[in-house]
Amino acid sequence: MRYIRFICFFVTFSLITAPAFAVLDGTPSTVTPLNFGTIVQNPNSITTVIVSANGSISVTNGTSRGGYTAGEFYVEKSALSIQEQITLSAAAGSLTSGSSSFSISFLNSSTFEPAKYTLGSGGTTSRNSFWGSTISIPANCSAGTYSGMINVTAATNGLYPSRTRALEVYVTIQMPISITKLSDLSFGKIISPAAGSGAGSVTVSQNGQISYSGVETLPGTVSAASFRVDGQPGSAFSVTMPDSVLLTRQGGTETITVQNFTPGSGTIYNLGTGSMTFGNGATLIIPANTKSGHYSGTYSVTVSY
Repeated sequence: MRYIRFICFFVTFSLITAPAFAVLDGTPSTVTPLNFGTIVQNPNSITTVIVSANGSISVTNGTSRGGYTAGEFYVEKSALSIQEQITLSAAAGSLTSGSSSFSISFLNSSTFEPAKYTLGSGGTTSRNSFWGSTISIPANCSAGTYSGMINVTAATNGLYPSRTRALEVYVTIQMPISITKLSDLSFGKIISPAAGSGAGSVTVSQNGQISYSGVETLPGTVSAASFRVDGQPGSAFSVTMPDSVLLTRQGGTETITVQNFTPGSGTIYNLGTGSMTFGNGATLIIPANTKSGHYSGTYSVTVSY
């Protein structure tokens, strides 16, 4: 009789994978680098910009012109792998521009939403996170677009090493806008309307032309005000003028009114090559029997992107 012995070997194994780490790789609309948008900095001090993981922005010593967004990426593990707790962090770094010798500091202060979660063991195998952080822009930083690759790490609490991926970060710096007065607004010498008559007016146009109603003029200096504006080439900016301003008689308390400033508030110009000038006119109202004297006053002109 033959005896046949069967020997069975039981083979067991565990398939365990480390987390994969990548930015979203679908259509362009799903790829979201961390972008601090367009920043107009204060040229005399350091500008600090914070974009949070929920997409809000805070700027110190500067102004945001929009275009900012939190970064977005995902961490993925195999469904067969053991359960791991994932903790996200980012290193410090710098953003540079090929056309500038300046660099912008990317601070070690990143935030994530969520910053910690569990993956694997047959449950959730991937998770998206949103990413925010802080940059420090040096004073008088050159205008331009700055970018860098910042290391973001997905650390586990298990058997496997952390995984690190360099993710894109951007910011665009614009020159601050400034305005310089080149000449004052002057209505010249005017003879007041006689007592009992209506008020008269004198208008100086933006190009310095004078027109008048109900008054007579004498030889004297008449000129529109003029201003030079400097800023980011090709950028649009708006002008804000007062509704009216009072001129006060030198040595007295009598006043007369200047109104209808041109250009009016909300007028839009374009900086073109980065510098331009514009004229500024207005209308002076002169009541009948206005007391003789030299009348003067000041007003503010504001320009903003």
